[in-house]
Amino acid sequence: MLLDEVFDEAGFDVIAPETLSIDDQLRLVLRTRVLAGQNGSALHMAAFALPGARVLELGDRFRRDRGVKTQRVVNTLLEHDEAFVPHAVGRDDLIARLHELGVWKSAGRQSEGRHRELAD
Repeated sequence: MLLDEVFDEAGFDVIAPETLSIDDQLRLVLRTRVLAGQNGSALHMAAFALPGARVLELGDRFRRDRGVKTQRVVNTLLEHDEAFVPHAVGRDDLIARLHELGVWKSAGRQSEGRHRELAD
């Protein structure tokens, strides 16, 4: 999958939250500095991230060009830095956007500091 490949290259840990227990999901979110995923319930785990985390919301086929209001509320209340990437951007455009947002390998490859991408 394009997203998984690009985010792995960018230094994110690509996970499938549905394969993890709630406790494991919370542990991951509590340790991350940048949380990325398609808009929806998995990304709402940002409510448990430390204040000031970066949240990168990816559009999906239903919300191609704008984020979900609930996500913006969570991000605002916890003072998360947020960004939105529209749905169906090409590989080069996605890589350029991740560089532009300063999240391309910015945390290195060490497990504790890697970004998290939540795939729905």
